[in-house]
Amino acid sequence: MRQIEGMEPDLLRAYRRNRGWTREQLAQRLVVLAEKTQDRRLGATGALVGRWERGEQRPGFRYSRLLCTLFGTTAADLGIVPFPPGCSDACERPEDLPEEAERPRLLHLIRSALGIPSWLLPSPEGPPDRLARAVRACTDHDRVVLTVVSDGIALAWGFGDAMGPRAAVAPVLAQQDLIRVLLEERPSEPRLIRLVALAAEVAQLLGWLALDMNANETARRCLDEGLRLARMAGAAGLAAKVLGHLSLVATAGNRPDEGLAFAEAGRREAGALASARTRSLLAVAEAGALASLGNSTGAEKALRRAQATLARPGARREPAWMFDFDKVELEGLAGAVYLSAGLVIPARRALRRALTASGPVRLRVRDRARWLAQLGQTYVLDGDVDEACHLADHALALAICTRSDRGILHVRALRARLSPWESDPRVRELDEVLAAVSPWCSPITS
Repeated sequence: MRQIEGMEPDLLRAYRRNRGWTREQLAQRLVVLAEKTQDRRLGATGALVGRWERGEQRPGFRYSRLLCTLFGTTAADLGIVPFPPGCSDACERPEDLPEEAERPRLLHLIRSALGIPSWLLPSPEGPPDRLARAVRACTDHDRVVLTVVSDGIALAWGFGDAMGPRAAVAPVLAQQDLIRVLLEERPSEPRLIRLVALAAEVAQLLGWLALDMNANETARRCLDEGLRLARMAGAAGLAAKVLGHLSLVATAGNRPDEGLAFAEAGRREAGALASARTRSLLAVAEAGALASLGNSTGAEKALRRAQATLARPGARREPAWMFDFDKVELEGLAGAVYLSAGLVIPARRALRRALTASGPVRLRVRDRARWLAQLGQTYVLDGDVDEACHLADHALALAICTRSDRGILHVRALRARLSPWESDPRVRELDEVLAAVSPWCSPITS
């Protein structure tokens, strides 16, 4: 059995041996400690400890806390936390999750930020204004100013990839404030058009952050605003991309007919001059809608078109705003399409390719949580409960680390498929952790 990625099981073994304990003795001490601290009995055994020390199974949340208490150290020091660099072991404790009031506050900020007219009103000078002056002082050339703003949006997107939606809201809104300040400077027409297009990018990114916080209506409003601004700027390719994202959101929300309509509208909007990545995104969005509608043949055909389009070097240079869609993202989306169509082996292969190729250029921590949960579903369909639970544990750890409500929802979907194994200890432990995170992951409809 393969070792779990990111674990260092030799550390746990070293700690145990340093105490002079056998695996059975460590298991017994965990049981006694659980009875003292939690008033409950655990089924820890020497065989279970052996699986941890070989890296075949990650200790669940309850066992991780007990091990840290027993050895007086952190989960990272014990080598039992398969998190990416930069995520502390505190991320794995459900009781340390943020207050539920945080998410409505952030979503209120997102909703309040929508609307291009409000950006043209005077506002008190603050950090965005100072940043805008610094940008303007660097050069008089529009190209440099706009590149700085564009790069800031890409950095904010990457921050959301690695740290989750809650952490990314502030830097994204800062970029939006900067765009507002630059618009107040009565820019030249070329710069005005580009700034409005950048505002469309920001609105689209805010939509994805809202979606990741399980606020579907806010996400739709942000994407609608992004579409309006892209069209205002005459950016047909960007508008087509937003339509592709609207398609993905609609299909994920069990509205595949609407998703298919958005994908088709995107193809019309982009026209023949669309970039390869844009056409590939629209094709995979179409595939997802068709798979949800039960048309697996049409879905596979659309997927092949998406893959072939991205594999061919395009004559046109890819626009800067397509940086978030690449072959890795396509593999992840393809895996979801295959899973929806009931094609287990192709889904598993695509998701594994996405997981294998997801670093180090972009950490994609949020995406990895989603892909791991979907990969787990393929093993449930094959009846491999052990592997499915292992993947669920890993996905849940990453979703909690990034506070990704969407990631939690994918783990819940995996858990729903495990209903025939309700009495399995690992399934029960998964239920406990999901119950602990449910307060900050409930749907928000506004």
